[in-house]
Amino acid sequence: MSQPDPASLRVSDEERNAVAAQLQDSLDAGRINLSEFDERTRAVYDAATYDELNRLLSDLPGAVPAVPPTAVEQAPPPRPRAPAAPPEAPQEPSNAMGNGALICGLVSVFSFFPFSVMAIVLGAIGIDKANKGLADNRSSALAGLILGSVSLPVWITFIVLGSVFWWGG
Repeated sequence: MSQPDPASLRVSDEERNAVAAQLQDSLDAGRINLSEFDERTRAVYDAATYDELNRLLSDLPGAVPAVPPTAVEQAPPPRPRAPAAPPEAPQEPSNAMGNGALICGLVSVFSFFPFSVMAIVLGAIGIDKANKGLADNRSSALAGLILGSVSLPVWITFIVLGSVFWWGG
């Protein structure tokens, strides 16, 4: 297979922008007028090959022509494609801790104090999971934590006072 003429290779947008910048410099230096600048800039963005692009710079002193890539740059070796990873199924939020905290918090108001401790622990874990995005019931976990935190000192007070009256009395 024969190599194509480098001047007939297609140009990139980056190379067109570089030539347009050189035309702007020539306009600023007074080498071309505004009408010619407009005409050439339109031609730059219509140019498809290096030959068409470089013709627009050929009469401008100091202009740097767009250089086609070398043969090595033209044909990069094909990269092996990695197999696509299977899409992950969306993970359902795990709301057990928050729900458990709320239930234990409600039970702790009317029942024995171990439910208060469980409500506090489950509430803290549920809030942590909600903050990490693993659960969507932060409010339930927070309510359980608050109920457990309020009922725990009440139950401790009842136990202490009960024991004082029972054995002290």
